[in-house]
Amino acid sequence: MMGMKEQMKYLRGKKEFEFKMIETNVPKPKHNHVLVKVLACGVCGTDLGNLKKSDEYVPLGHEISAVVVDLGEAVTKVSIGDNVVVEDMTACGTCSYCKSDNVDLCESMYSLDDQSGMGEYLSVHENMLVPYEGLSPPEATFVEPLAVCINSYLASDMPLNGNLVVWGLGPLALMTAAVAKHYNAAKVICVGSLRGTQKNQVREKAAYLLGVDKVVYSSDEDILEQINSALENRVDRVITTSPPKTLPMALEALSYGGTVVTIGLDFGEESTVPVDIDRLILNKKNIVTFIAEPAKRFHLSIDLIKKKIIPVEHLLTHIIPLHDLEEFKSTFTEDSGVIKAIIVTE
Repeated sequence: MMGMKEQMKYLRGKKEFEFKMIETNVPKPKHNHVLVKVLACGVCGTDLGNLKKSDEYVPLGHEISAVVVDLGEAVTKVSIGDNVVVEDMTACGTCSYCKSDNVDLCESMYSLDDQSGMGEYLSVHENMLVPYEGLSPPEATFVEPLAVCINSYLASDMPLNGNLVVWGLGPLALMTAAVAKHYNAAKVICVGSLRGTQKNQVREKAAYLLGVDKVVYSSDEDILEQINSALENRVDRVITTSPPKTLPMALEALSYGGTVVTIGLDFGEESTVPVDIDRLILNKKNIVTFIAEPAKRFHLSIDLIKKKIIPVEHLLTHIIPLHDLEEFKSTFTEDSGVIKAIIVTE
């Protein structure tokens, strides 16, 4: 076993950014399981939601790049030393849904089994591993969230040369906008929350580097007028990566016959929002919900990053050691100018 220790550390967290560093034995992989040493793990909106609202300590991290260090006796798909991205939820391939070409509804997915990606080691099923070459470990942590963006964009069924509004200005929003510009969108607007903060100034700059046509803010009184002016009164699709409370305004911005894809979660009491169903029906507007389970299109994601089609270097603003919990907390509780933060184990 390469570079192995007997003990490992991993991180859990709960609301008010309270962390618990736990020490335990390094697991021994059996049968089809693989032991990987985590190299880097991205901080996701799901992690931040838990660190703001979860009453209990929960696992942190699922945007994982790692290296294979040990194999169960039946493993055939990876080898020791392989660099891999770890899928957080992987279709089983054998249930009735998978066998009926409905993989999205898989009812027995492989998962991280309550393990934290923000830790030193993981034991996972070999089917959850996607080998990669040509990316640094921090770059490889973008594979999972970029795949979410690709799948969200495809769920929108964007018409050729259509206009898109992406509600949000975080990493998912920015990469979704970049995906849209790479494929067939005519114009893309991103909607931030509050104009003038250090964080949003940094994110607005990144948005333009990724090809976004215009950035507006929901704090502006004339936001709908700005959107309609920029897109010549034609908003074909909206993708909301922002919390559910933004959905009503997103629907208001949407043109007749358009579709909203909503992927933003709240993890709290603001997950319920008012929607006028009469107006929705009469204006032939559609709402599509999307969750990125099971993992799909990781290979495409790797290719887009490797070829710099989606230049993730514009998004990576913070690299934080696993043990530096104070930096982790201050990065997200202060106006730090963060876009994407990566936790590294060494």
